[in-house]
Amino acid sequence: MVPACCVAQVPSYAVLCERLSGALDCDRLVGYSAVYRVCFGTACFYLAQAAFLLNIKSSSNARALLHNGFWFLKLLTLVGLCVAAFFIPDQRFIRAWHVVGVCGGFAFILVQLVLITAFAHTWNKNWLTGASQDKRWYMAVFLATAGFYAAASAAYTFLYKFYTHPTGCFLNKGLLACNGGLCLLVSFLSITPCVRLRQPSSSPLQASIICCYIMYLTFSALSSRPPEKVQYRGQNVTICFPSVSKDDASEDTTVAVLGAAVMYACVLFACYSTFHFVFFLASLYVMMTLTNWFSWSTFWVKVASSWACVLLYLWLLLGPLCLPDSRQRRRSSPPLRILRRRRALHRISVAT
Repeated sequence: MVPACCVAQVPSYAVLCERLSGALDCDRLVGYSAVYRVCFGTACFYLAQAAFLLNIKSSSNARALLHNGFWFLKLLTLVGLCVAAFFIPDQRFIRAWHVVGVCGGFAFILVQLVLITAFAHTWNKNWLTGASQDKRWYMAVFLATAGFYAAASAAYTFLYKFYTHPTGCFLNKGLLACNGGLCLLVSFLSITPCVRLRQPSSSPLQASIICCYIMYLTFSALSSRPPEKVQYRGQNVTICFPSVSKDDASEDTTVAVLGAAVMYACVLFACYSTFHFVFFLASLYVMMTLTNWFSWSTFWVKVASSWACVLLYLWLLLGPLCLPDSRQRRRSSPPLRILRRRRALHRISVAT
């Protein structure tokens, strides 16, 4: 809601209200416009830094000082960009920036998906390497695996309790059953003998991290769809929505903060330009999450991203089974150096 004292300060408030359909709330749309403008400023801030810090390979580079310092100047620039965004005319800005936000938010989900999968693969490989040298690492692997599976199970229980109802929410129930089954599938495949033969580093640790991320995407998807209203025990009740919180804005904020935190953990050690470009996409994702993406598209985008995560991890597990063994290829074909030497000797013998 926009306070009455601030209505006059919001640009084109009357114009926006005149163009509203009856199903929309004027104050909410103006609030969405404010979110779009603030996120426009933050997105421009990160995109400009990503372009300026492109192709920096060392922290001793002069341009790297912008990433590691000038905090007060960067804060002033960020505030200035956000304030300046409120003076952009409303005619086509909201519609055009909405399209950019949808594309950027979807790209953020895809990048997040790839980074999470790669992060799980690297973590699993490093810890198993440590376990081959010190057996105490096996205890750490076991505790981490148990912790991630416990978190995934708790998330599944929470979602089934608060996002389903005996009289409805069949879409939610179907999604939970599908994604829960996919988590069991990837967990089983990660320990099968045929996979471990070609992938010795495969273990339940990597699968447990993927399961937690799938549960997060499921939570994000279920939080994005509108609730249903049904007759239950003679009363009109709202279902498919957690009764612990009726404030959808706070729930959207929770989803946005969790997504940004996960991404920050994944790109913490990335190069400067990549770091800022990912946060440019994160600004668009947060913008679309806080404004509910204006449609059902966010629900299906996040559902599709959870399935894409499963497909990507299945390819990492099963892909080597579909490709010829590199060891057999090395045994069957002589090295390239030997072939070159043979050809050179053959040419010399012909010349003499």
